[in-house]
Amino acid sequence: MIIGYSRTYVLEPRRSLVVQRARLEAIGAQEIFEETAAIFGPAVELERAIQRVEKGDVLVVTRPYRLALAQKSIIKLIQ
Repeated sequence: MIIGYSRTYVLEPRRSLVVQRARLEAIGAQEIFEETAAIFGPAVELERAIQRVEKGDVLVVTRPYRLALAQKSIIKLIQ
């Protein structure tokens, strides 16, 4: 299964989330986790997406640099 994750920031236009969703749907994402948060805010939906991934699944992020801003959440999940 292809699982998608998109994130926009509170100050960004809603359009950013719509564009990310369209890209994820275009590549065949069957489940998409979305969130709007503060730049360094917790990545709750990213955590949910990662927990959803099973062996053989693929997690797709349209804007990988957003993962760097959520690195605290990622490190917490890995531990």
